[in-house]
Amino acid sequence: MLLVGGSIAFASQNLQHGNPPAQIDPGPPVPPPLTILPPSSAVTRADTIDLTAMTPPDLRSDQQYSVRIFVNDQQSSRMDLPDQQQFTLRNVPLSEGLNSISTTLVGAGGESVRSTAATVTRDDIAPDIRVLEPTGTVYTDSETLTGTTEPGADIQISDGAGHEIASSVNSDGRFSADMNLHVGDNNVILRSTDIAGNHASTTYTIVRGSSSANIELTVTPTDVYAADLPATIELSVDARDELGRPVADGTQVIFGISPPTRETTTYTATISNGRAHFNGVTLESGDANGSWLATALVTLPSGIELRADASFNLRAGAPKSPGPR
Repeated sequence: MLLVGGSIAFASQNLQHGNPPAQIDPGPPVPPPLTILPPSSAVTRADTIDLTAMTPPDLRSDQQYSVRIFVNDQQSSRMDLPDQQQFTLRNVPLSEGLNSISTTLVGAGGESVRSTAATVTRDDIAPDIRVLEPTGTVYTDSETLTGTTEPGADIQISDGAGHEIASSVNSDGRFSADMNLHVGDNNVILRSTDIAGNHASTTYTIVRGSSSANIELTVTPTDVYAADLPATIELSVDARDELGRPVADGTQVIFGISPPTRETTTYTATISNGRAHFNGVTLESGDANGSWLATALVTLPSGIELRADASFNLRAGAPKSPGPR
């Protein structure tokens, strides 16, 4: 037992006083990733872009590093890491649409994880300009022009002489402008520029026709005598549209009756075959003598308002006899 114990003691002395075990060299570490700064503009019409990158601190000075550049997860190029803290990734190619650009740093210790991606959208397509209204001949002296362009783009509108027309555009690309029109062709020039700097222009013509719209109001009878009260007044309208055709069936007519000493009373009727009638106006004993005003108002689908005036008289006494001839 003492011999065995002695052997153990001797082995322990060998471990304590012998050569230390050899250290394993772990080799160079995997480098950290680069930092890519965001681009100055998130949208461009160019097919390449330059980006600024930052070298990570504490890289080993005894190693050489290279940079791999990825666009939408596909390697586009490779370059040696410059000996400077901030440098430029030049001429990184861009595809139409969204581009996600990232890098890895490659050294003797291997390849870093991907850097945080910088994103940029390439847009080299000119914005589309579409006029929605008006699409046909108009007959009013003013009209609202409406249309669409690319979301985020602006719009400039001018007349044929180059005078700017005030307009507004929403973020979704819908625009509008109030137009003053003369009879005949009204040429409008529309220009749009999107946020990438792409330009588009188009010319649109609004035709204002010569309107044949008219309205005639007839009042029957035109003279009423106090001795004949109560009496009924009939109002009749004949209305024609811009092309001289009978106004569409169902169009509303607003009649107004204005006595000499009272406020106007309004009545409604609907047109059939271009005509409308109303015989619900009754004059009663005690109504004011004098001239009564009758009006008729029709609004056409184009926005044209047609108005006609007529009058009738409520006279005192009774109509005179024509007498012997």
